[in-house]
Amino acid sequence: MNLSKHFTLAEMEASDTARRYGICNKAPSDIVKNLGYLCHNLLEPLRELLDKPIIITSGYRCDKLNQKIKGSQSSQHRYGQAVDIMVQGMSPRVLYLFIKMSGLEYDQLILEQTKNAQWVHISYAKHNRHQNLIYNKGVYTID
Repeated sequence: MNLSKHFTLAEMEASDTARRYGICNKAPSDIVKNLGYLCHNLLEPLRELLDKPIIITSGYRCDKLNQKIKGSQSSQHRYGQAVDIMVQGMSPRVLYLFIKMSGLEYDQLILEQTKNAQWVHISYAKHNRHQNLIYNKGVYTID
């Protein structure tokens, strides 16, 4: 099922962790609606600006999956309002700065860094805060 021109429900629900542990990560209809808003209002305009495909590394997370990965109880992934993304040929830092300067409407933009990986988290909500954060090894700082 397409949520927008370039994004599908299947890619928003896909999770290696869910597959590995046999967790059903199917989004209920109210969450699918939120994912549609996210795709139409944020991801499609971002893809158009980038003129490159966006890779969804983490989209919707059911409660069981969110607990398994030790995600925040208040994670917007649980509500279909957030995705973690990458773009081939762009470092996460460059992607983060591109989005930050793009003028796009978003709720949170986070450059997430752990010891072994780096990615961009972006969300869209009814009342967007346009909040820019950097998460580095367990600590959030406002950017």
